[in-house]
Amino acid sequence: MSRLTRYLLGQFSFLFGLALVFFTVSIILSDLLINLSKLAPLGVGLDKILLLSLLFVPQSVSWSLSPALLFAVAFVLGNLYSHNELVVVFGSGISLRQFTAPLFLIGVVASLFLFFWNDRGVIGAESQRQELNRSLQGLSNKNNSNVAFLSDGGKLLYSAAFYNDQTRSLTGVVLVKKDETGTFLWRLDADWADWTQDRWLFHKVKTYTSEEPTMGYRYDDQWSDPQIADPPESFQKKNIEMNELTFGQALAYVQTLKKAGLPSAEPETDTYQRISFSFSPFVVIWISAALGGRFRKNVLLMSLLVSLLVSASYIILQMVFGLLSKTDLVPPWMGAGTGVLVGSLAGAVLFSRAKT
Repeated sequence: MSRLTRYLLGQFSFLFGLALVFFTVSIILSDLLINLSKLAPLGVGLDKILLLSLLFVPQSVSWSLSPALLFAVAFVLGNLYSHNELVVVFGSGISLRQFTAPLFLIGVVASLFLFFWNDRGVIGAESQRQELNRSLQGLSNKNNSNVAFLSDGGKLLYSAAFYNDQTRSLTGVVLVKKDETGTFLWRLDADWADWTQDRWLFHKVKTYTSEEPTMGYRYDDQWSDPQIADPPESFQKKNIEMNELTFGQALAYVQTLKKAGLPSAEPETDTYQRISFSFSPFVVIWISAALGGRFRKNVLLMSLLVSLLVSASYIILQMVFGLLSKTDLVPPWMGAGTGVLVGSLAGAVLFSRAKT
């Protein structure tokens, strides 16, 4: 490694570390303020709110990595240019492409790191954070509507209009019991049911039984049976959240939807966007290397402004084309990859016109 490369990487590493801490802390503090204003009036303790912020650290680092890289590269090159150090570098026969080649290598490593960081670190922490956040607000993503499933080897049918996971109760309950041959035995209609320690307690119960030659009927204010004891977890919502799946699991889920003939545009776009988002460190270094040498004054302010503008533009572009692909207006791969393609082309144009 040449002395010039060590000099460049030394300045870059220091600024990148500061920028990463700055952006990460800024995001965490903004999230902390939101949580304080939302949860403190509900009587949630400060320790729980701080735990939410701690679980938010992996996601904050993921979001901060690209802006920090962009700022560090733009500031280092702008600072070198404002002090005429780049003029000396170019005068010695070293082009901008040669000089910034180590930074592009860092971009490749950062892109690989970001993919595995999101896949292995962010997903688990975000899943815990969302679950804790819902529980602190008294909410749940496990409430379910129009529940129906078979129990007791297919001999007992549960049907309920709504399952409330907070109160562990069922509303609009219908039970149908059959024997081994599939013959109807009885039907139970209840206004609601509550889970006790080991069984369901039904309220306002109407029971219809098969009694030849007529149908039997009985009304009970409350009714329970030790055999009607399928746990509340059986009624919880089982929808799959894409942000809680690893990349491999998400791909397998998309293939399952396609084989079943179910809509798959939205989960497929979300899956491909994980790859495109991982390319963002390399793309922003590509752009910032072309822009960094253009600032001679207010290098710090201009570098910070450019890093925020480019990052925001990249995110907005990804969101717009992501929405287009989720509504089947463009293919999922196009919706996920357009931001990377446009950013790369913009960086190539800027880089070709950069001073060298």
